[in-house]
Amino acid sequence: MGVSSISNCIEAAAELGLADEWIENVKQARDRLYPMQIGKYGQLQEWSIDYEDVEPHHRHVSHLYGVYPGNQITDGPLLDAAKQTLNRRGDEGTGWSLGWKSVSGQD
Repeated sequence: MGVSSISNCIEAAAELGLADEWIENVKQARDRLYPMQIGKYGQLQEWSIDYEDVEPHHRHVSHLYGVYPGNQITDGPLLDAAKQTLNRRGDEGTGWSLGWKSVSGQD
């Protein structure tokens, strides 16, 4: 979520003609964030360390923000990992998580 939001901020700042120094500082902060990684089950890792899921069917899927509503993940291995995450989490859920799963491309 952070990388997508920061990238949007950088694009908006450039469009508005804000100070290049400020934009460069924001880019440097973005570059210090942990990269998205694929875990041992082929899933998109939720954390920087590939922890064993205590509750594999947990409804929480905010680490898929890059798929929806963000646009960081559109194809390739990370999209495959996002789909695997949804498959592992299953179809159960309530409220936001169920809606998020439905628009995130689970097949």
